Amino acid sequence: MRRLLSVLGTLLVVGALSPVAAGHAAAAGSTPQSVAARCGAWSGRTLTAADRQAVRRTRTAADEVFEGQVTLPSRAAARHDLQLRVHVLAIWKGTVQPQTRVTVTFRYGPCRTWTLAHRVHEEYLFFLTRTAAGRLVAAGNEPRIVAHTAALVQELGKASSGTTPPPPLPPVTFTSTGAVAPRPFLKVAAPGIALLIIGVLGLIVVGRLGRRGL
Repeated sequence: MRRLLSVLGTLLVVGALSPVAAGHAAAAGSTPQSVAARCGAWSGRTLTAADRQAVRRTRTAADEVFEGQVTLPSRAAARHDLQLRVHVLAIWKGTVQPQTRVTVTFRYGPCRTWTLAHRVHEEYLFFLTRTAAGRLVAAGNEPRIVAHTAALVQELGKASSGTTPPPPLPPVTFTSTGAVAPRPFLKVAAPGIALLIIGVLGLIVVGRLGRRGL
């Protein structure tokens, strides 16, 4: 009876595996657990010392390292490349520019199967190789596309997001137009004094003419 239950349990587990995942795991000679352990080693909240060394080695070997947003399909043709458009959000290495869209080729392999298991629209970190023809390629048998985690970002260091702050405004300067020298009081009052003198002389003349007339 126990043997029968064990056989039934094994059949249920095998039946629960998707055809694509099971096929990839068999082709790679790995169980789903070992695939997840290898391909998703960098997706945890913490990284072991061995993981951190592996990240540094992979970053050194990669031509392009960036964070991107992509909606992964639910299935992919077995043993064929898969090409998807990725919206680049931030970069750590390479010539890809942030806030652009690039085409990434996913090679067939167990790590691609593991990546396709996470189909939600979210951010991933890409460690890619650029071919001689300029194609961005992710190996299917290595952890080259992994979920974005704080631990992994911390290991990679500061990235460039392409959003630079606006340049500071130039300091306000006041250009002197030259101060006008104060005019002497006599120069300012001269017109008024002249009018006053003319008025007084006019009164004197009028007074004299008035007396003569009398």
